[in-house]
Amino acid sequence: PLFPTFAIIAHYIVGSERLASDLRSTAIFGLWSLLPYAAYLFSIVLLSERFTLTVTLTLGALAWTLTAAMLLTVWTRVYPIA
Repeated sequence: PLFPTFAIIAHYIVGSERLASDLRSTAIFGLWSLLPYAAYLFSIVLLSERFTLTVTLTLGALAWTLTAAMLLTVWTRVYPIA
């Protein structure tokens, strides 16, 4: 997760096939997409000493899923497809 290999590929495709404003929107969404990952990691930190590994990872994935769903809901209302 430290080197943005897939982000570079995605940004190249968007940047070469779409407008600069679309590339900008893609980058902004990428920044916001860090929130679900942060929710996952925060869950792991909090739950790892209380639950088994399987339960901890499951709850972490659930935290990611819920946060990602909220992000997508808000994003589609703020940036509707024209």
